[in-house]
Amino acid sequence: MNNNVVGWILDAHLCSAQLEMVVWVATEQNSVVSFREPWHPVLHVSGRQDHLRNLVDWLWLPEIRLRYGLRAYAFEMKRPELGSHDTERMLAITLESCATLRSLAEHIDARGEHVRFTLYSVDVRPEQQYLTSKRLTIGSFVRFQDNQLVLLEENRQRREWRCCRIEVVLQQLGHGATSCRQPSEIRVAQCDTLGKVIGDESVFAFNQVGQIRGLEQWFQEVDPDLVLSIRGNTEAFPHLMSYLEARRLSLCLGRNKTPLRQIGRTRILSSYGQVLRSDPQFPLEGRIHIDLSSSFMFREGGLDGLYELACVSATRISDAARKSPGSVISAIQYRVAMEDGVLVPWKKTRPEDTKSAWDLLQSDRGGLYLDSRPGVYANVIELDYASLFPSIIATRNISPETLNCSCCQPAQNCVP
Repeated sequence: MNNNVVGWILDAHLCSAQLEMVVWVATEQNSVVSFREPWHPVLHVSGRQDHLRNLVDWLWLPEIRLRYGLRAYAFEMKRPELGSHDTERMLAITLESCATLRSLAEHIDARGEHVRFTLYSVDVRPEQQYLTSKRLTIGSFVRFQDNQLVLLEENRQRREWRCCRIEVVLQQLGHGATSCRQPSEIRVAQCDTLGKVIGDESVFAFNQVGQIRGLEQWFQEVDPDLVLSIRGNTEAFPHLMSYLEARRLSLCLGRNKTPLRQIGRTRILSSYGQVLRSDPQFPLEGRIHIDLSSSFMFREGGLDGLYELACVSATRISDAARKSPGSVISAIQYRVAMEDGVLVPWKKTRPEDTKSAWDLLQSDRGGLYLDSRPGVYANVIELDYASLFPSIIATRNISPETLNCSCCQPAQNCVP
């Protein structure tokens, strides 16, 4: 990038080696360019000073230092809590990459017998840490200057999105125990920000030679910013990856020519009595990939809503599409804390503040719990609380950012 590049931050992510942060900027000249900067995560540890010194001696053993890729350490004064300006002397450990951050945190926690050390900056996404440390976010208007991105105060209108829709058609092969599904063709077309097809659809059949290269050429010519897939994370891309790996083929749909790859794996988890499935990600580096079938946030708020959430939380648009409303609120809290110089704890051990009976009486407005009796019922009515919450925001102006806000006079019976 040269010093004449001016544009908006479209996306940010770690490179495949997890050693550099890659920032994609949509320029005023209608192109998208990338900016790379070395990024080394920092893990903070608090505890008794003698325990921290013993921890440093153990970490800097040659075999431990090499195993976790430790670069340096320092003792810094940091704020561990919101609402307090008191600082604490902590150990800051710099690593080569994020690949070993979690395993190092687990070993330090175990070495402290889960009570001697408190760890910080473990669960925060590296993209959010990077953008917040630069006082940037998704959508920031920036200029490339002196090998770094500089935020510009002026606010210019962002260019229009270039969007496409992709669908992988699967066919059933075999019968019984030997049956399997594999892709037969891929359909792509330009679309609007809601996924409605605009213009003609292009079909690339897998039984014809050169169709994979033809699909890559289509992406290079159209150069979409946003890729909307039909069951992309749940079915399409997993089967497509298996098909390509079995034939030792690669498919490059991103802007940096990196082959399609999978991040994470399918996880089954339980939440509030419901069994949920979390699918892996298939990033198209330099482009924003959203699975239309599994993104609640996109269905409720569209691309404009996702863009706004990404801006206020300093997270990727593709990550915001996969989050729940509660996770987005947590990301916003992380950003505010980091901008205020407060570290984010890894495992929250601080108990809730003790309240008097009068405080509980003033704040607790009561609740209704319905415990249904086992049996067979007809004409059952379901309350959709997911749709009720946006309605409350729209009609009552009640949301996390409006409760106890600084712009209004506090009420006598405000929520503690």
